[in-house]
Amino acid sequence: MKELYDERKSKGKFIVYTVSDPYEKTQGVIGQVPLLTTMVEDPDLIRDIFETHVTLMMWIGMAKIKGFRRQEKNQFWQTCSYFF
Repeated sequence: MKELYDERKSKGKFIVYTVSDPYEKTQGVIGQVPLLTTMVEDPDLIRDIFETHVTLMMWIGMAKIKGFRRQEKNQFWQTCSYFF
């Protein structure tokens, strides 16, 4: 990734990557009231859910930036699984 960054920087370009809001995604899965309740009762669980969402989105974004081809997907998911 550093090589890709350095290459783009040398050309006066930059990489921007955005992820979907983990609150919105989690609320869509477990519902707004359970999410808010769990935020009060078990904030560490919600923090873990949000951090996992963002980490996974970053890995997927890096895969897109690096241009992973279909045959490399298994290796990509294998690499991701080490972080969870």
